Amino acid sequence: MSEAPSRISHLRIDDDDAPSEYEMLGEPEVMMEKGYHKIIVVDNLPPVAKDRYDRLLTVLKKIFAAFPIVDITMPSGEDGKTFGFAFIELANESSAEAAVKQVNDYKLDKNYTLRVNSFEEFAKMDKLSDEFVPVETVNYQPPMDLYTWLLDPNFRDQFFCRFDDQSEISWFNRNEKKPERCIRKPNMTTTFLVWSPYGTYLGGFLKQGVVLWGGADTWHYIKKLSHPGVKIMDFSPREGFLVTFSPEPLPIDSSDDKDRHFVAIWDVATGEIRRTFSILKDDNGNVIWPAFQWSHDEKYFARLTADGILIYESSTFKAIKGGGIKVANIREFSWSPADNIIACLS
Repeated sequence: MSEAPSRISHLRIDDDDAPSEYEMLGEPEVMMEKGYHKIIVVDNLPPVAKDRYDRLLTVLKKIFAAFPIVDITMPSGEDGKTFGFAFIELANESSAEAAVKQVNDYKLDKNYTLRVNSFEEFAKMDKLSDEFVPVETVNYQPPMDLYTWLLDPNFRDQFFCRFDDQSEISWFNRNEKKPERCIRKPNMTTTFLVWSPYGTYLGGFLKQGVVLWGGADTWHYIKKLSHPGVKIMDFSPREGFLVTFSPEPLPIDSSDDKDRHFVAIWDVATGEIRRTFSILKDDNGNVIWPAFQWSHDEKYFARLTADGILIYESSTFKAIKGGGIKVANIREFSWSPADNIIACLS
C-alpha cells in the first residue's frame, strides 16, 4: 500500500514559501524588540546589602519619577550585595534620551554622583575592535586672519564707498592725493555697510538677514545671521555681540502682539541668537536705538524702562539680581568708558 503524498516531504529548510511558525499555529506574529534604546544604565550607585536594597530602589524611583518606568534592575553578587549600578527600562526611547540628559551628574550625596548613559552606548563600546586603527589626519587649515590691516606698514585706515550694487573698500593716506583701492565687490549689502568698533568686520544687509565680511585684504564672507527684514544693526564695544532690529517679528515668537520679538542679540563668533526682545519705544512711539548700552568690557548691557535702568549679564543674558536701578523720571544714561559705572540724567 502506497503512502499518501506529504506537503512536508517536499519542503526544504530554506524554502521561502514555507509557512512560518505563527502561520502554522494560527497566531499573530510576535514582533521582537530590536536594540536597547529604551534602557539606560545608572552608574556610581552605592553598593548595598539585601537589607538596604528596597530603600535604594525607592530612592531611584523618586529620582526618575518624571519618567515612565517599566522596570528597575540592580545586579548583585552571591552575597546579595549590589555592584553599584542599575538598569532602568523606560516606556519609550524619547523618555530614555530625556532621562540621560536630565539626571546625568545628579548628586546623590557628597560621595556619589550618578552617571547615566544609554545602554546603546555600552553596546557600541562592546563592539569596538581590539585592533588599533590609526586616526586619519587632516591637514591643518589656518583660520582667516581678520587683523591683517594692523600690519600695514603705513598705518593706514580703510573706508568704503557704495554705488549701484558695488562696494569699494580703499586705503586712506592723507599724504596721497588718490586713495589706494583694496577691493571692489558686488552684492555685499542691499543698503549700506556697518563697521565693527575695531574694524574687524563689515556688516551688510540682505533681505533675509545680516551678512558679515572680514579680512582687510580680501573681505571674504564669514557668516550670515538670519533675521528677515533687518533694518539696523549695532556691534558691542569689543565686537563679541551684534544687535539687530527688524519691523518683522522673528519667526520663533508667539503670534500674540505683546509677545512678539523684533530685536535679537547674536554671538558674533558662533552666529547663534543669545536672546530676543520686543520693540523698545520712547514716549512718542519711536523705536529706541541703540536698543542697549553696553559696559566697556561687555559683561553687562542695559536699557531704559519707565522707572529706571534694566541691566542684564552677558554671561547668562538674564537680568541681574534685583533687575537694575530705579530712577524716577529718568531720561538717559551712559556707561563709564573704563569702569562698570553708570551715569544717568533724570
